[in-house]
Amino acid sequence: FITAFPEPTDPHIADIVAKDCLILPESGVDQPTIWRLAERAVTSGKSDAGLPFYQVCKALSEYRQGHFSEAVHWAEKTIGGPQRYASALGYAIVSMAKFMMQEPGAARVALAAGNDLAPVIFPVHEAEANDGVWMGWIFARASLDEASALLESNQTNRPTPKTK
Repeated sequence: FITAFPEPTDPHIADIVAKDCLILPESGVDQPTIWRLAERAVTSGKSDAGLPFYQVCKALSEYRQGHFSEAVHWAEKTIGGPQRYASALGYAIVSMAKFMMQEPGAARVALAAGNDLAPVIFPVHEAEANDGVWMGWIFARASLDEASALLESNQTNRPTPKTK
């Protein structure tokens, strides 16, 4: 997909292409190209109704680059906004970034909030009301599952306390 749209001018296309490459920790796609697409979406879509989705794309891009405080900054712009699944994805990114910043309590709180917004099973009535909502749910759910795995891996890999 990225070869078909390497330099899209439409922020929606830049967002979708970047998210498709960012959804997994390692996509194998040229990282600077993805980061440029995420930046293009958020800067050229400032007055677009899709701005919350572009902002979480930018947040995910920052997270994948290891810029955790920047990821939180961008993700928090979407939390509590009108786009439910953009908020859920924002919470997932905050959760992962806070975990990496050694703030496990905040990471768990963000993960729980995101899970409240994006249930594990997609509510079919939402698809009937809004044709494209399922795509936001998929991105949110995949990132929430990644955050859950990240937090759980820390729980299971913690050293057990030594007893005397």
